[in-house]
Formats: sequence, structure tokens, C-alpha cells
Amino acid sequence: MLRSGEFRAEPTRPAPWLGCGMKAVSRRTFALLCVSCVLAACGSGAAPSSSHSSASSGSRTPTVVPVSCTQAQRSVKSGDYKRTLTVGAGSTQRYWTVVPPAYDATRAAPLYLLVAVGDGDPDTNYPAWKAWFAGVKGLLVVAGAQYNDEGTPALLSALLDRLENDYCIDRGQVHVIGASSSAWKAAQFACAASDRVASFAASLGDFQPASCPRAASNGSTFGPPVRPVPVVAYTGAEDLDATVRAAQSWAKTNGCSADPLVEDLGSGVTKKTYQHCRADVVLYELANLGHQFPMHTCTGPGAWICAPYKQIDSVELWTTFFATHQLS
Repeated sequence: MLRSGEFRAEPTRPAPWLGCGMKAVSRRTFALLCVSCVLAACGSGAAPSSSHSSASSGSRTPTVVPVSCTQAQRSVKSGDYKRTLTVGAGSTQRYWTVVPPAYDATRAAPLYLLVAVGDGDPDTNYPAWKAWFAGVKGLLVVAGAQYNDEGTPALLSALLDRLENDYCIDRGQVHVIGASSSAWKAAQFACAASDRVASFAASLGDFQPASCPRAASNGSTFGPPVRPVPVVAYTGAEDLDATVRAAQSWAKTNGCSADPLVEDLGSGVTKKTYQHCRADVVLYELANLGHQFPMHTCTGPGAWICAPYKQIDSVELWTTFFATHQLS
């Protein structure tokens, strides 16, 4: 039995083929993803110091303190690690961490945290994401969302604590990704941990929780984010209404004007950029997209849940947005 705060590491084993593992899962219930990314230089010497302020502090512009790499963080080997974090009375968060060969222990590395889809099993989801993020520098983490409170803000916060302890992470670039059923959980975590999450991406469904589970000034247990959180999203016709409503909700929370700037990118792709925001809100509407991820190339384990698009590539869209939206 694991005690609070402990995790179990299991040896790397071949990942199940994503399509095989989810044959019984409908596209509407397909996965949840959540991601976190980090990229700044780190010094040498002192142990890492905490860079995030408490969500209850009321600070709207948290100061990010650069971290330095510890000897343990420098000793991390590339590879895929299956782990379980146990918190409190039996709440567990299962996750895979993919450490690329390019992991540089002398610099803070990007970290992408994804929360799994369909049945919420990270074993089923991480092969597709590993392939899609293969060209992106940094760490990839795929977290489960199946049972024992997985994917809740409390467990994802504890997971982020663990990852910041284990790896040299740029705490100014922690980003979250959610799609379909996981879009809501990604948004809830981004809202509740807005002083730690620089920006987030949500797609193909509802991601409305612009009121998040935290102590508000009026004494409520729900309130707006401590700081406005930038968000980029896309949707196909199948999920249009829910996604548009969610984008409008975040635009209102972020103080944007009601009417976005609309750009026609061709082939049924429309980009809506909300104006005069305290934090950016950008939505792509793809008229011909199903409940799928738009990608320039649909190959590998995740090919069955992506659709080819010249204008939009999910990973390219997310990482470009993340790179320009950082905590400072």
C-alpha cells in the first residue's frame, strides 16, 4: 500500500496500439488529454525554489522564479516511465512520462501533460501522443482520467508538484491540453491553478468552467481564475455549439469584447480572435471536421482519430500558442 505522496514506478513495456485499445469506445467519448509544457533556461547551483503563488493569495501576476537543476534531475535518463501518484485516502493519478533523448539536464525542459480519453486509460492514449509530439522538444506526460478522482484539480496539482520535483521544469511555461470529454477537466484545472498554468488548449466539446473550485472573495467555493488564462480551441460542426459557448464564456471571463475578429482561412476553416482581452481567446471552427484532431499528416497509432488539414495541425497550433503565452 502506498502512502500519501508516494508513487509507484513500473518498468517500461511496449505500449498497446491505440486503435486496438479503444475499439469499443465511440468517437464522442474518445479521450481526454491534458498537457503541460516548459522551456526556459535554468542556472546551476541552488536547489529549485517554488515559482507559483497560492491561488488564494489573490495575486493576478504571479512572479515566476527560475529553477536550477538538481543532481537528481540531471540524472534522469530518456525513456518512457509508467507511474502512479497516491494522494490522501486512496486517491490515485496514473500517468506516463516520456523523457526524450534530447532532454537536457542543464536547462529547464518543456513538459506536456495530457489527460486520457474514452475509458481514461493512459496506457491506451500515450502511444498516439508520443508519436504526435515526437518532434517537439521536452517532456510528455499522459495522465489517466478513469477512476479515483483522476483528472481533478487537486490530483493534477499534486501531479504537477511531483513533476516539478522530478524534472527541471520551466514554471513559466506550464500548459494544459484537453479534448472532447477532457476539455472540461483541462479548463477546470487551468482555472483552479491559474497562477501555475500559463495557458491551455481545449477542443471538441465543452470547456466552460470559467468559475473554478477555489475560495472566492465572497466566501464561495467557486470563483473566477486568480489571473486570466489564455486559451486556444478548435471544433468541428459536431461539437460546434458547446465549443462556441465555452469560448464565449472564457472571452467574457478574460474581459474580451463580445464580437471576435473573424478570418476565413479557406476550405471551411474560420479563425475567431476575441479582441481587447486581458488574456487571449482564439477559436478555430472547421466546418468539415468530425470528432477528430486536425493534423497535417494522419499516420501512426493516432491516425484513426485525426483528419488531414492543410490549414491546421493540432500540435503545431498548440505549441505555437503556448510559446507566445508564458507566465513571467
